[in-house]
Amino acid sequence: MEDIISALKEARELITDHSKWCKGAFARDRVGIPVFPVDVNACCWCAEGALGKVTTENENYCLNECKTQLSKTVGRHFTFWHDADKRTHEEVLEVFDKTIRRLESELH
Repeated sequence: MEDIISALKEARELITDHSKWCKGAFARDRVGIPVFPVDVNACCWCAEGALGKVTTENENYCLNECKTQLSKTVGRHFTFWHDADKRTHEEVLEVFDKTIRRLESELH
């Protein structure tokens, strides 16, 4: 579980600055074109894209478990929740915070 918490914290840190967050694509370059989360030209990420950037191909379990835990926090599929028209950056960060706090409390 500690690897899940660590990945959530790293992804949250990546998108903490509003300018580094996006919706509707896993990542975007400086002109807004969608790119892969690990692309060297990526400069902003959706929450799932940020998780994809901080986990590696060998950590698919970690990525999937992070998405499962975020979905558990919001009570529905996290990606659909995240990309809702009126979803705000602050709400996304709060879900990361709630998920991290819940998982940390389950460790103790």
